[in-house]
Amino acid sequence: MAGFTLFNLMLTLAILSILAMISMPNLKQMVAASRLASAANGFAGTLNMARSEAAKRGVRVTLCKSADGATCTLAGNWSQGWILFQDDDNSCIRTGGEPLIQASAAQAKFTITGSGTGANYISYIPTGMTKTASNAFLATTFKICDNAYGGATGRQVVVSASGRARIATGSCP
Repeated sequence: MAGFTLFNLMLTLAILSILAMISMPNLKQMVAASRLASAANGFAGTLNMARSEAAKRGVRVTLCKSADGATCTLAGNWSQGWILFQDDDNSCIRTGGEPLIQASAAQAKFTITGSGTGANYISYIPTGMTKTASNAFLATTFKICDNAYGGATGRQVVVSASGRARIATGSCP
């Protein structure tokens, strides 16, 4: 007589469930790494857009933290959102009728922090270089950490004084 016995079926299901339990932590890590890479690539893409807009428009373009999508803020971190604008008065703070190029909503799943001057803004001049409001060279590192999974691994977006942004692995507190 051909077929499966109840014992064979139960044994097969037990083996499949053990294999599924073993693979689940790896799947969570893969999803977390993918989300983190996507967030870092998105932020680096915004920095690249700021650099290219400065070159295209021939004026200073600034990216700053913004909670309301219209004005810059010094409080909090980059996770609350940011705005990209044409900085006509070179103040690195959006004032008056300076044209808004792009606004990004809050990134609640991530914590994004900048170092040094990059804690509040990053500004590009028409040559593609980064400068502070006082025209000093600006180099900074943005740390991106995933809040959902609480892992120690993060990504860094490193911006050199030449304005080039690159992504590196990093650690989160």
